[in-house]
Amino acid sequence: MDAEQFIEALYQEAKKANTDEFQIKYYSRNEQGISLVDGELETADNSESQVVQFDVRKNGKIGRFVYEGAFDVSVLPLIVREAQDNVLLINDEDDDFFYDGKAEYQQNLQPYMPLWDKLNSLDKVEFLKKMW
Repeated sequence: MDAEQFIEALYQEAKKANTDEFQIKYYSRNEQGISLVDGELETADNSESQVVQFDVRKNGKIGRFVYEGAFDVSVLPLIVREAQDNVLLINDEDDDFFYDGKAEYQQNLQPYMPLWDKLNSLDKVEFLKKMW
């Protein structure tokens, strides 16, 4: 199941659970890790993860559940239930981040990263060895 299908299924699950106000955020991230010992490469990692954040607003309070795992429909009831339960536990009344429908909602925003190309082309192991 891809991210778009998972988000649509989560939307349907929230509606089925009579959740009136909610929002779903999706993002993916890549992380790289390099470890040198005595100037020699010890480990190098490259990982990618996908995250779904599900927020519920009820009685002016926000409940949130963040899920990072395999996109499987069996976890959808858990995500909705945990966010609904967190409304009772969390005293956060800051609901400014909820999309109010008054403006155009932008998707696929690209962050400002002027040095990104230079960093991607950098030989990170050699760079760290020079710093050693």
